[in-house]
Amino acid sequence: GHLQAIMLKAQVARRFRDTDPELADAEVQAVEELAREALRDMRAVVGGYRKTALADEIDSAARLLKSAGVEASVPDKAPDLDEDTERLLGLLVREATTNLIRHAEPTSANVSIVEVDAQVTVTVVNDGAPEAAEGGNGLSMLAKRFDEAGGSVEHALDNGEWTIRGTLPKPVVPRPRQAPRAATRARRRVRRR
Repeated sequence: GHLQAIMLKAQVARRFRDTDPELADAEVQAVEELAREALRDMRAVVGGYRKTALADEIDSAARLLKSAGVEASVPDKAPDLDEDTERLLGLLVREATTNLIRHAEPTSANVSIVEVDAQVTVTVVNDGAPEAAEGGNGLSMLAKRFDEAGGSVEHALDNGEWTIRGTLPKPVVPRPRQAPRAATRARRRVRRR
């Protein structure tokens, strides 16, 4: 997420360097900070495997949106999920955030997580979508990954609001099998001796 954010902020700085030098300077400072964070993360990756975590992606989205002047509403806490589910939902948050910064001019964005029965859904909504908004390659690849995992990705434009929603099944965690009573008694007798 950091490299994407650096690229986007550099684009904003270039776009406004002549018309709004203060904004451009603020974006350059944000690029510098994001580069520091990326370097720290890279060092952590070199030291060991770093997984995509939903909570980290939500935090990163909140920072990126705030630095872009977008009022963001994000959950305080991400649910406990298995690694694959968390990775896919984190990628959805990353893709949606990147797209809204790159292709929209939002004033607000909302990230929500809902768990119902055996499913978990992450929804990202922003109010600055252009009328011609369409799903790109990133959304297509994301939809394919969700489909392979038994889930779905939907996106829609309605009255200037762009919504992307990803739903995945929550894996069923098998209960530990209980030993038959006779075997349990036999083990107890063995332990007593």
